[in-house]
Amino acid sequence: MTGKQKISGHRVDSLLKGIFPQCLNRHVDEAISLGWITDHQGRPVKKGDRALGPESLNIRALTNQLEVVSLGNPNLIVPVESDHESFCVVDKPAGLPCHPHSLLETETVTHWAFAQFPSCMQVSKEAQPTITPHRLDTGTTGLLVVAKTAKAFEDWRQAFHEKLIEKEYLAWCWGVPRHAAFDIEVALVHSRKDPHKMHPCYRPGTGLPALSHCELLTADSLRQISLIRVRSNTGVMHQVRAHLALAGYPLIGDRYYDQGHEARPLKTEWHLLRASKLKTPWGTFQVSDESLKNPFGPN
Repeated sequence: MTGKQKISGHRVDSLLKGIFPQCLNRHVDEAISLGWITDHQGRPVKKGDRALGPESLNIRALTNQLEVVSLGNPNLIVPVESDHESFCVVDKPAGLPCHPHSLLETETVTHWAFAQFPSCMQVSKEAQPTITPHRLDTGTTGLLVVAKTAKAFEDWRQAFHEKLIEKEYLAWCWGVPRHAAFDIEVALVHSRKDPHKMHPCYRPGTGLPALSHCELLTADSLRQISLIRVRSNTGVMHQVRAHLALAGYPLIGDRYYDQGHEARPLKTEWHLLRASKLKTPWGTFQVSDESLKNPFGPN
């Protein structure tokens, strides 16, 4: 007989999905690409390889990593602004993502919550369940809801969907608005070139409706910067950042939406945006601190 012998059995990735139903496709692909799955001779398998059954695979490395994920990270510090039986409201630091995408990540709000509140692991059946019913960009600081139970997660998600929650932000921006108060109502759509970036969509009936109510709080005409309060209950991805940039007042430090970022006299590690208040059916939550300080320092 010539040619390769056809190996019967199941595809390795399909077998793994059956063994680890809590893993998403990206988790399975990641485990295979990292060599966590081997045959019993210790040889890493490939996604399209075939195996006779679960017993023909060595899955110890993935099993161990899932255990590490479930324990969270007790070394992370995330201030709790308001703690309740089924949820808490935290003050997310800049640079800390809300949710992990890789099984190798160890520093997200999710990892902090797993270590503090083990019940968060039960919010969904996924290995890395989404426990925040809304998101803040990695660089954005401020109020973030963390659900401790599946019911709390669904209740909060429904409230956001029904626009029962008003979010308020403090944004240090380049430029000084001519008006003390103004609205920005421009639908947004994901960029075709970069799905992580939002573009304006002016065609009626298309895009994601987005409305931002803006109020000028502080203006530094000499340095051409301003502190703007933004209120919204639409919550489209990057809404505040995209809207203020479209209006001509991009956030200080926003490399993504400020086209003139490289020439600016001040560069910050993260864009200067803070989620300062949440008005919700469960109460009003608020923080106020360094957001009011001029990033240039005293005049």
